[in-house]
Amino acid sequence: MFLENHHSSSVFKLLRDKRLNIWSNMSPDEYRIFRSLVISLVLATDMANHASLIERMSTYFFFKETNSTTTATDSKTLLQALLHGADISNAAKPWPIYIQSTEKVMEEFFIQGDLEKIYYDDNKPTFDRESTDVVQLQIGFISHIVYPTFDVLSKVLQMDSLDHNSKLAPIKNISTCPWQYDLQLNLETWRQISKDNDVEQILISKKPFKLNFEYLQTYVEKAKDRLKRRSQHELLLRGTPSV
Repeated sequence: MFLENHHSSSVFKLLRDKRLNIWSNMSPDEYRIFRSLVISLVLATDMANHASLIERMSTYFFFKETNSTTTATDSKTLLQALLHGADISNAAKPWPIYIQSTEKVMEEFFIQGDLEKIYYDDNKPTFDRESTDVVQLQIGFISHIVYPTFDVLSKVLQMDSLDHNSKLAPIKNISTCPWQYDLQLNLETWRQISKDNDVEQILISKKPFKLNFEYLQTYVEKAKDRLKRRSQHELLLRGTPSV
């Protein structure tokens, strides 16, 4: 929560600059609502809120279909979920973008862990550069955090209306799940590395944390082939000719 509070504070400090002041034409009441909303959205990116946020999304938009109205709380929950999804979206991006960002994020974690060891003689397991299993960390993060978030967001984005007068209806002929392939590829790559117990080979160094991108690419190609074969197998099971 400390970082999220810092982020909220930083936003409003930046917006004091006249060149960035997007609320100059707001009334005091509008500004109060705007400020409260921004703070609530940023605080919702705290991973401690992940489970409750996903549960609320599922409840509001899928388990209460008899209620056709959309409340301010529903809209706020959707905005929180969208920002949370954007915050953790790296794993749903194409591999070259994802893996470079992952390297930077892990090094940021490990720097924090190094400082915690110095000042507090302790650190969180995820922030320990010597003991953290990056492969299992990524597998767990994608499987249990990113995928469930994007799954529920995709279902919401397939709804045609969030107004007060009509029930939610699916959009036709629009794919809202372009993230699925990249997420599956990234997850499959880590799973193959774990299966081969090849953790040491993918690292160039632990301090600073550097990944061997060239070596990792060999696993990406294996994962692509595996996903292709899996897709062809599923098509055959459905009796659909593979293109």
